[in-house]
Amino acid sequence: MTYKYAKRGAIKAFLNGAIASNVDDCILWNFARNSAGYGHFSLDGKHQLAHRYVCEKVHGAPFNGAYAAHSCGNGHLSCINPRHLSWKTAKGNSEDAIAQGRTVRGRHPRAKLTADGVCYIKRNAGRLTPTKMGKTLGVSRFVVHRVLSGHSWKWVNTDVAV
Repeated sequence: MTYKYAKRGAIKAFLNGAIASNVDDCILWNFARNSAGYGHFSLDGKHQLAHRYVCEKVHGAPFNGAYAAHSCGNGHLSCINPRHLSWKTAKGNSEDAIAQGRTVRGRHPRAKLTADGVCYIKRNAGRLTPTKMGKTLGVSRFVVHRVLSGHSWKWVNTDVAV
């Protein structure tokens, strides 16, 4: 992917255009990006992340430890649409990532256990031994114990059909 080299004033004009925009679609930063895909630039000698800059201009100064969270799920593509940005805690930002399906929870290619398997374990707790459940699901009894103790898969809702 190639990015535009910024001509004098181009970055400021692009940022101001994004801030004034009324579109619902993502506005993707088309200048330099860091290794995580987030846009960055220097303005008045200060290095800044584009999405945080826009969030601050539109929503005010961040609170201590605030993340400029993307409701669109396209932060890694460097979306800077102010309608998609808000200040959130680390927990709130993580919850957004889970809700948007941007985490690997339960989807790791080598994972043996699935959300349905976790529901099976929770529903059969006390009726079947961890060893028996583990054999049925192809996992160890220690995996079953970790599910039952809440050390893993605690986000899975047991109302999911098995």
